[in-house]
Parts: sequence; C-alpha cells; structure tokens
Amino acid sequence: LEQGHLDDAIAAFRAATTLRPDHVEALNRLGGALRQKGELDAAIAAFARLVALQPDRAEPHNNLGVALAEAGRSTEAIEAFQRALAIDPRQSEAHVGLGTIFRQQYRLDDAMQAFRRAVAIDPALADVHMAIYAIAQALGDKATAIAHQRQALQVKRVFSEWSGTATAARNILILNAPGDWQANIPTDFLFDKTRNNLHTYYICDDASGAAGNAALPPCDIIFNAIAEPDAVRPNLLLAERFIGAMRKPSLNDPRRVIETTRDHMAAMLQGIEHCLIPRVRRATRHDLSAPSLDRFLAASGAALPILIRPAGAHAGNDLAKIDNRDQVAGYLADVAADEFYVTDFVDYSNGDSHYRKYRFIYIGGVPYPFHLAVSKRWMVHYYNADMDSAWKRDEECRFLAVYTQRFDASLQRALETIGKAVGLDYFGID
Repeated sequence: LEQGHLDDAIAAFRAATTLRPDHVEALNRLGGALRQKGELDAAIAAFARLVALQPDRAEPHNNLGVALAEAGRSTEAIEAFQRALAIDPRQSEAHVGLGTIFRQQYRLDDAMQAFRRAVAIDPALADVHMAIYAIAQALGDKATAIAHQRQALQVKRVFSEWSGTATAARNILILNAPGDWQANIPTDFLFDKTRNNLHTYYICDDASGAAGNAALPPCDIIFNAIAEPDAVRPNLLLAERFIGAMRKPSLNDPRRVIETTRDHMAAMLQGIEHCLIPRVRRATRHDLSAPSLDRFLAASGAALPILIRPAGAHAGNDLAKIDNRDQVAGYLADVAADEFYVTDFVDYSNGDSHYRKYRFIYIGGVPYPFHLAVSKRWMVHYYNADMDSAWKRDEECRFLAVYTQRFDASLQRALETIGKAVGLDYFGID
C-alpha cells in the first residue's frame, strides 16, 4: 500500500479478512485502500463490517461516513458521523464530515457550527479554517472570515487539490493574497480538476525567490489570481518578484493588474471608438468634506449627479448616487473609509426604463459573453436583478447565443480593443 500498489494491497487485505473475518485492522486498511481506488461500494461494505465488529468505537462509524459521503449517500453519511460523535464528541473528522455535507447542501449555519467545533478540537485544521472563511463571507460576516483565514495561513500557505491521477496534464500554481473574496479571482471553476493538480499559494511576505520555496509543490505554470490593486497592491509586487524568480510560464502579469484601478482604467480606455468611459477621480475624505468639496468638484470638472464608493470596494458595497452636495456629508458619516472613487453618473437606461449590464470574460484577448442582467435599478447586480422573469431570461439567452446581434462589427472591434488595452490573459468586464 505504501508503495502505491493498490491492487496488490487490496488483494492482501482481502486475504487477511478471509482468513480472519474479525481482523479489524485489515478491514480498516481494506476500506481505506478501496476508497483510494474509487471502489466506494466495496469500501462501504468493508467499513460496515468493521462497524458491526466495533459498534462502540467512533472511528469505524466515521470512516463509514466518509465513504458514504464520497458515494453521494449524504443522509446515511450524516447518520454515521452523528453515531461517531455520540460515542466521541471530540472526533474532529466527524465534525468535518458533517460540515462538508451541510456546506454542499447549502445549510451554511449548520456547516459553520460543525466546522467551528472541529477547529475548537484541533486548531491546526487549516483547510477547515478556510472553509469557515468561505462560509462566513457568504453569511456576510467578513470579520469572522478574515480571522479564520489568518489562522489557516499560520498553519500553511499552500492548499492543494490533486487530480487523483498519475497522468495529470500539469501542475498549476495559483497565487492568492490574504483578504476577502474581492482580493483574488475566484478559480474554483476555471480548471479541469480531473487533469490538473491545483496548488493555491498565499503570498503574505517576502517571496522574492529561492528563500522558502522549497516547501512549494512542483509547478508547470503560474496563474496570478491576485486581483484587487487598491486592497492588495503590496502582494501584487511580491507576486511580480516571485514570478520573476521562479522563471516559469505565467498568466496575468501582476504589473498589469496593478494598472486596473478604477481611475487608471477610466483614463486608459478613453478615446476607444464607440466607448463612453465615465470619468473617475480618486478622492480623500478631506477632498469630499466641507469646505474642500466645492473646490474638488470644480477642479475635477465633476457635475452632479455623481457616484461615490470607497477605493477597493465592489459588489455595490457603500456605493451611493449623489444628487446634491448636501448628501455627501451624510454619506461620509455612514462610511468609514479614507479613500474614495468619484465617478460621473451616466443614465444608461433603455427606452423601456430598464438598465442592462452585459458581462464579458476575456481569455487570451478574446471576449466571450458571460451573462446579461436587466434591472429597474441603476445599480445592477445579477443576483438581485430578478432574472427569474421569463422575458429577461429569454433576452439573456439570445444574447449568450448570438451576442453579435446586440454588438455589431464596430462594437465587437471596440470590445477587442478594450482587451488589448487591459493586456491581461484572463479578466472580466461589465
């Protein structure tokens, strides 16, 4: 088994359990080897025999639960994990198993409770801390998310997902920065996990090259997923040095990412034919406070209405439309930030009084239609645009099927020019 000869190991363990049907260690090893090979039904049968022999031990119930969960038999797996915990409440693996199933079922509160019990028992479970990080953000608890991410990164900096095959096409090293979901490109669905080994490396300190890299897994290509230049610019600079020292092929040059701040993008894309680019100015809290506000607006040429949001903020967080100067003081009283972006507001509603936001994903400079959100509100987000309406879904389907009907040849050229100007291998734009 230790030499990787699974078939021979399984045969040997089966021979042992035939000679001695009550050989608990052989049954446990047999179940584990069968799980490793992907023969889940046989693994479940082996662990069930083990449970029958040792009904009062937590480990057999836990191992049975793991195999049942991997086979997609969630209800039975939950029962097995709960039996394990009834015997031994400190069985951290069973808490992890429950949390994993609850997360898959989107029972986020239950998953959070199970994972928190696991790390209370074993604080070194870095992957579980990262699971709590993801769930806490989905529940809107950023402080808890960041706290558990910090604990995870104190244990390890590399999180690997193995393809499970010895002939994986490549090892991909994904560079991330600590922070909330906005700090990095989401990569969960970018790569074929059956053919690629994925290693996510969090760059937190000096990553200039050889020092500390001995712990990194081998890689064939580096994918820089660090994405928010206002929030994690120091990490992008570290990533640039790291990539230079590694001398491996890489995607998404960190220097290019640094140039994607809202104000720089607005200036960089000005002048592209068929593109209306609202002006964006960076402002401090002092700039927007009385009596500096009038001077700032006059110097920047801003005419009300304007949009204000904190630097580094996304998804509409603390984004406000300002129609008169008196609203600015109230906005600053409600938002605890020191740096802001001020953007000209453009009423882009259509003749039917709806706003449309088209999203494209660029891969190698080529724009691909991703989705269309249609809303009565100017602040359009796909998740709150009531896209369950049949007519909206039909319009989106037509856009995705033949986006050239909306974007003629001249607008397609404009989209391609935007891709060349941004210069990243992979990015999205609305």
